[in-house]
Amino acid sequence: MYGTNGASENHILDGPGNLFERNETNTFGFKTVDLGDLQKIKIGHDNSGFGPAWFLDKVV
Repeated sequence: MYGTNGASENHILDGPGNLFERNETNTFGFKTVDLGDLQKIKIGHDNSGFGPAWFLDKVV
């Protein structure tokens, strides 16, 4: 995440069970330093797992 006060470190999204399954919603929360007004986020994946293609619908 990038804000007017700087950038956060990378956050690895992990948890119990099978994440990022078709037609499922995964929710994550994390703490970071005060970044000021959020300007942009960078989202990616490591191309691992069975059928690693994915579609991100939204970030809220």
